[in-house]
Amino acid sequence: MAQIYKRITADDRSFISQEATTGLWSGDTGSLSTLYTSDTQIAKANSKYFVDVYNADPATTSSAAVQFSLGYGNRFGSGSPTLTQQNTSTRAAEAVYLQLKNLLLDPTDTQFTFASSATSNQIYAIVISRARYKGYVDSGNWQLTLSGSRGAFHFIDDSSQTLGTKRSFAKNGLVFNVASGSLTGTQGSTVVSTTSTLSGATAKGFGLFYPQKGIIILNADVIDPHVGFVKRTGAVNSTDFDGTLANTNAGENARSAADFMTRFDAVGATGQTATLSATNTAVVTVASTAGYPVGATLKKTSGAGAFGSTPSILSVDSATQFTANVNHATADAIVFNVEGTMPTAPWTGSLAGLSSVYYDQYNWHGLYRSMVLGAQDNAFTARSAEIISSNHYFLRLNNKEFNYSNNPSFASGSNGQLSNQDFENDPKVFVTTVGLYNNSNELLAVAKLSRPLEKSFSKEALLRVRLDF
Repeated sequence: MAQIYKRITADDRSFISQEATTGLWSGDTGSLSTLYTSDTQIAKANSKYFVDVYNADPATTSSAAVQFSLGYGNRFGSGSPTLTQQNTSTRAAEAVYLQLKNLLLDPTDTQFTFASSATSNQIYAIVISRARYKGYVDSGNWQLTLSGSRGAFHFIDDSSQTLGTKRSFAKNGLVFNVASGSLTGTQGSTVVSTTSTLSGATAKGFGLFYPQKGIIILNADVIDPHVGFVKRTGAVNSTDFDGTLANTNAGENARSAADFMTRFDAVGATGQTATLSATNTAVVTVASTAGYPVGATLKKTSGAGAFGSTPSILSVDSATQFTANVNHATADAIVFNVEGTMPTAPWTGSLAGLSSVYYDQYNWHGLYRSMVLGAQDNAFTARSAEIISSNHYFLRLNNKEFNYSNNPSFASGSNGQLSNQDFENDPKVFVTTVGLYNNSNELLAVAKLSRPLEKSFSKEALLRVRLDF
């Protein structure tokens, strides 16, 4: 009978691990330059906690897929209504902070600690969809651009300069600092600084990056003033996020930065005329208070007199009237615009004209808007990575081995006489398939050769079988 099996020894086997990377976003693309939200999610309660960001408009593109989610967390719940303000409040901002703290930090940690030992009670979170990466988000291979009133800023991690910090709890793997810098350096990335130089935020870290979890935590105390998140005009309500505003796609789903700014700011109240008294507060009558949420500031554009202080809306009294601390010098008719009605997080004011409805689901808005504007000119680039483990088996076919076949056509008759008498002294066979078995003679894997390999007493062969998993 022809030889069938040969035992594989430790010397015949080697184990190799290699890293393989692909683009992080849908379709294995490495850059994301347009961002969209879903009208459906914005209308749901979970938008208080996070918002999903898509690569295409989910309302018109069936293949649109979630790329990442944005959320805002506050250790003490600021940014969400208190139970006194709203007895159905779920304290979403506090819930987000605590969930991320429990997921990413050690049990003894009470808050996030950034570069230079800076701590913060409020954070922004960018959570990459688990479907986007195979093993982890590739450290040193992503760049996020945020654009605001102070310009455009590029952020990466500092893995090119450090081995990272090992987190012992929950097997979160390494954690790196978020740093200002770019991916254009000779070493793949150039780190400028892991801390801000802005007055008031000097030497405070930008954030943290957890590659195994696919999470970027940004220090809200630093990132907002460093970038200058742009305050929007107009009220924040459902028409800002759906596709019905003026029969066009509204601000959050704008196709370009210019479109985004135009549509988002166009809903603000501009060119409003009112006669303001000389008292500290004034009830102002306008055509509609839809663009006048509490906390909005008023900017005079023309008319006599001058505001004695920076005016703001104290209350929205009806569909056509609001009260403001205008402190105008004289009772003159002026023309004004409503500005800065969407402060950055944490926001605790109410929606214009809507009782007990709060902004907590829009705390992430400042970061989202900054990402939309930044991605227009500098796409959000990132790569997915995974470790591919390979077992290599070296199968050595010596000259006296595997020269006969158990194929029925190789022999004939009841005594197993060779079909071809020339094979008696010089048999030849062709190897086409290799099977790997365990000690119980169970077939575990089959390897096919790219072409038949001739084997005889005058020829030896070395085959390598690789198993990836």
